[in-house]
Amino acid sequence: MRLPACPKLLILCVLCLAGPVLASCDRDERVRAEAHTFLAVYKATDHRAPIPERERKIGQLEQLTLSEQVVRAARDECVGAHRALVRAELENDTASSQLDKAIAGQPDGGALKPVDTLRIRAGIEQAASSVADARTRFEKCETQARSLSLRFGAR
Repeated sequence: MRLPACPKLLILCVLCLAGPVLASCDRDERVRAEAHTFLAVYKATDHRAPIPERERKIGQLEQLTLSEQVVRAARDECVGAHRALVRAELENDTASSQLDKAIAGQPDGGALKPVDTLRIRAGIEQAASSVADARTRFEKCETQARSLSLRFGAR
């Protein structure tokens, strides 16, 4: 039995429409999977851990292969936030060490040399700038991570 032309056309239309719908489902699942992967690695990156451990975790986060822009953007912001915080801590440690050396170089408790004071002050200001950068980036990072978590649910 042959179907009339109209039902064949209807079947063809349904099949044509089903393709994009199925592709959309695949994309949603890919975005969901990428979001879950990103969130798992992100949540395992503790900003209070020792720097070498954080740098290892930041590297893992940075190396995630992500194809979805929304997940990549969140990952990049979070990597930037963690890197800015590590940079601030290292700059602060350097300035602190320089201050200790400058004070030790003045055994009689005299004033620090102006060149030392300027160098130390510059280091402290750079550390403060990095802390401000980290704070701004962490706010964006947290917002994006929370959005992904709410959108795709946490596993």
